[in-house]
Amino acid sequence: MKSCFISLFVFALISADSLSQSLVNFQHIEHLTELIKFGPDSVSIVHVYANYPSYDWVEARDTGTEGIACVDDAARAAVVYLRHFEFTADQTSLARAKSVLKFILRMQADDGTFYNFILTDHSINRTGETSRNSFGWWTGRAIWSLGLGHRVLQKVDPTFAEHLQNALLKTFRHIDTLLTSYGQTKRHGGFESPRWLLYEEGDLGVFPYGLHRSWRTMWHMWGNSQTLALARAGKLLKNAAFVQSAEREARSFYARLLIKGFMKELDVAAPEKKVTYEQIAYGVRPMALGLIRLYEATQKDEYLKMAGLAASWLFGNNVLRQQMYDPATGRCFDGISDSITVNMNSGAESTIEALYAVLEIEQYAIAKKYLRYFKIENGSSKQYEYAIFRGENSKEVTVALDLKEGLMLVLEGEEGKRFQKNLK
Repeated sequence: MKSCFISLFVFALISADSLSQSLVNFQHIEHLTELIKFGPDSVSIVHVYANYPSYDWVEARDTGTEGIACVDDAARAAVVYLRHFEFTADQTSLARAKSVLKFILRMQADDGTFYNFILTDHSINRTGETSRNSFGWWTGRAIWSLGLGHRVLQKVDPTFAEHLQNALLKTFRHIDTLLTSYGQTKRHGGFESPRWLLYEEGDLGVFPYGLHRSWRTMWHMWGNSQTLALARAGKLLKNAAFVQSAEREARSFYARLLIKGFMKELDVAAPEKKVTYEQIAYGVRPMALGLIRLYEATQKDEYLKMAGLAASWLFGNNVLRQQMYDPATGRCFDGISDSITVNMNSGAESTIEALYAVLEIEQYAIAKKYLRYFKIENGSSKQYEYAIFRGENSKEVTVALDLKEGLMLVLEGEEGKRFQKNLK
């Protein structure tokens, strides 16, 4: 615990002037990256794990022999580098994105799906449970990176963009297969689920508070990107229902997470069995970016404030008061394992997810301001559930749910003071 307080003390000494500069540091992800000969080309791979205290590369063996690097993390890295290039025109980030995308392209199978891992000898793991070619999560993430790469590279490298487009077209028949189940539903644990995707139930005052389930009756914080996707799609397609669905989750469920604390997962059919730990950057990033995309769809500043508060988990606003992401090294710890333990390893997933969250937050000064806020109090009454966060110069912001009126409130200044006074 001593190290937790030291980390917070050091962070508190960082001046506002230094925080006005970028907090994105690619040093550690560069350490995890290796340029290798792969087929006829040189490509960049991102090593999966790096363990405290040396942070040397570690092979993945979570389900037996998996490998040293994977498409899942490479795609994450490509997305961050591409977004950094979009924001800054940094040519180094563009070159890194292309090198990682070359690896992803080489991992595509003839049927359009992707293998995930490569082994220590740089051969493809074609049979592993977490690596064989399938239309699973690593293929989904590959599609994401290829799509973003095509969009970004069309103007700066149209030839390479065409390669990405060709790889994307090979995946379309698998996407079409999902839609053959459109209109069909199943029941799981008393809840009805569309077979082609999941949807939300409840609202601000009714369980499960508008959350979008992740799988059957389960919601999990890690990778739960429905609000992000709905807000983005709603804006692009001018579909108000999509945006409203995203807002329902943000105002009813995300607000509760800010007030009561983060968790790992929840079974809506057995909520008493919720799992609090472990908490990881991959749980924080989807929530923070979902709130940013909601701001972009609605222009409501409260979503930027909530996004900053969500991402403040990375800077110490968590149950252990431990700074998880270090701008000086670019490392992000792999998670909070339980109520007293920080996993101080720093692998690819945690590092890239933290960088992605911080990179996007930095584009909005309002959101970035709240990275330095810490929860100092939370509670409830007959009418309200609330939490008070305090930042520099003792400035405070209150996030509250008015259960009587069915409203979410983000209050500062005199409004916040009046609210707090009325609670007493």
